[in-house]
Amino acid sequence: MQQANTDILECTDLLVKERIKNANVTNEEVRQKFVAMAFILNADVKRFGGLWDDLYYNLLKGQDNYPIDMQSAVHMLTHWKGERGHRQYHKK
Repeated sequence: MQQANTDILECTDLLVKERIKNANVTNEEVRQKFVAMAFILNADVKRFGGLWDDLYYNLLKGQDNYPIDMQSAVHMLTHWKGERGHRQYHKK
């Protein structure tokens, strides 16, 4: 049985944007970062809303602390000790 050669996670646009910052970044690194971010942003809003705020506001200040892979995303959520939910988030 032959498996379909289908890419379920298309990252071409993200790869182009990431290569503006780092010309040597690979497709796999971009994929890992995307999955890690999706994991963080789908965490419980009541518990991790403050983490989302911290990541966002630090990025505005030029400090990119977003996780780069699932290992760092899990570590970030496991060890998060900040305030719970600075602002109201509404998941759709």
